[in-house]
Amino acid sequence: MGAFPEAAVALGPPLCYAFGSVMDWRWLAGMAALVPGVPLFISMLLFPESPQWLTKKAKLQQAEKSLRFFRQKSHNVTAEVDMIYTNITETGGAEISIWEQIKLFRKAQNWKPVLIVFLVFMCGQFSGFAVVTAYTVDIFDEANTNIHSDTATVIVGLVRFGSTLVSAILLDRTGRKPLLIISAIGSSVGMVSIGTFFYLKDVGATEGLGWLPLASLLVYVFFNELGYGPSLAAVWSSSPWRCEL
Repeated sequence: MGAFPEAAVALGPPLCYAFGSVMDWRWLAGMAALVPGVPLFISMLLFPESPQWLTKKAKLQQAEKSLRFFRQKSHNVTAEVDMIYTNITETGGAEISIWEQIKLFRKAQNWKPVLIVFLVFMCGQFSGFAVVTAYTVDIFDEANTNIHSDTATVIVGLVRFGSTLVSAILLDRTGRKPLLIISAIGSSVGMVSIGTFFYLKDVGATEGLGWLPLASLLVYVFFNELGYGPSLAAVWSSSPWRCEL
C-alpha cells in the first residue's frame, strides 16, 4: 500500500508522454485533469464519512455502518466504535495541540525516525530526479541521438513504472536500507554516465555512442525508482513517530 501511490505517480508520466506526442498540449492538460478528477469526485460522494468523525458527533450507528464499509464482515465494529468513543471521551473530544506535538520530539523514538525520513527525502530530491523527468525530452533533443526524443521518453516512463512494481515486491522482503543503498549507487552510475556523454559531446567524441543517453537514463530511472521513490512513502508510513502521533 505504501508503494502503490508511487506506482500510480510513475504510471502518469508515460501516459502523458505517449498522448502528448500525438495531441495538442491543451487537450492533454484537460484530459489529465478530468480523467483522474471525475472518478475521484464521484468516489468521494459514494464513500461514507470517517468513523472517527461520526463518533465524535455522537452518530454511533452511522459510525458502525461506516466501519462495516471499510472492515471485513467478521470484524467487531461495535467494539471498535466503543474504543473510539472511549478515546474521544478521555480527551474531551479535543485534538492534540501543536505544542503537545512538539513536546513529543523530546523522545528519541520520535525525532530519530523523523530525522532519517528527512535525510532520505533530502537525498532523493538532491538526486535530481524531478529535473531529469521534467526535461527528458530536452535531454534527448540536446543529445542529438538517432532515437526520437518522444519515443525515448515513453520508454523511460515505462521503465520507471516497471521499477516501481519491482520495488513494491522487494520492499518488505529485502528491507528499505538495502534498496536505498542499491538505489543510490545505481542512480549515481546513471548520472555519471549521462554526464560523461555530454562531456564527450562537447569535445566531439561521441561517435558510436548514440545509445548511451537512453541507456544512462534507463539505468538512472530504474535504480532511483527501485529505492528512493517507493521507499520514501513506505518509510514514512511505517515510522514509529507517525504511529506515536
